[in-house]
Amino acid sequence: MMSVLHNAIYIQRNLSERDKLEQLAEECSELSKAALKLIRAKGLSNNPTPVSVVQAEADLKEESMDVLACLIVCGYNVFELLDETVTDNHKWARWVKRIETMQKELKE
Repeated sequence: MMSVLHNAIYIQRNLSERDKLEQLAEECSELSKAALKLIRAKGLSNNPTPVSVVQAEADLKEESMDVLACLIVCGYNVFELLDETVTDNHKWARWVKRIETMQKELKE
């Protein structure tokens, strides 16, 4: 059995940049679908699903891991990305501003 690192290197060397990005896009799409399915499983929508919350959460986790794997294969250091996500306040600040604006508009 090959190690995870060996597999990642093999994939990096044997797929074109386009192939790797296509796979990333596909996995991102599947992650999006898993998030939507979890919304339905939790009853946060009027569109029921036979999928349980437990299964939907497991699927979301699996798809998240697939996206991370693709990012690694595409050459991104996911630890640096996570660190930047946590420390880069610009995204968080914009998000807070959008929520505050929305709440203000709802009060008016």
